[in-house]
Amino acid sequence: MRVFILLSVTLVATLASLVSSEPRVICYWPSWSIRRKGDFKHAPEDINGTLCTHIHYAFALLDEKNLKPIDSNGSPQVDLYHRINALKKQNPDLKHVLSIGGWGDKGEKYSHMVSNPEKRRRFIHNAIEYLQKYHFDGLDIDWEYPVCWQGNCNHNANADKQNFGMLLHVSFSINSKFHQF
Repeated sequence: MRVFILLSVTLVATLASLVSSEPRVICYWPSWSIRRKGDFKHAPEDINGTLCTHIHYAFALLDEKNLKPIDSNGSPQVDLYHRINALKKQNPDLKHVLSIGGWGDKGEKYSHMVSNPEKRRRFIHNAIEYLQKYHFDGLDIDWEYPVCWQGNCNHNANADKQNFGMLLHVSFSINSKFHQF
């Protein structure tokens, strides 16, 4: 199984356009939509798997203590992961991507993780293990935002940009089988 660590949807789309002329349709499925009421409730089975090339399961959070992804509910939502993966029966080329971060995840956790080479390596190792265990095809890191956590740029964390680049550099080095995604 190939595993990829990617910066954001923008980077995914940019890389895809550089590598292939095939169009990419990236769809986010927010895990909380299953708990909505009435017309706003949306289950994995409601997704037409032929409309998307990638489905991002949103959002996992960064467990800062253990440096690994955790589901926003605190534990893996194995049933939901399997239900989204089942969409590959409709579209065998569909990629199932775990999105970690988002507006609800605190930026300083990511800043602390990327600022330390050993923490970066541990996170990458743990993320790959999580992705393989639950059959994800990739990871979307939706850190909002390096240097400007949740839009507040007064943290004096200017090293975030360089350190985030180091996280991506190390992850691509570890994932030497990086191919077209």
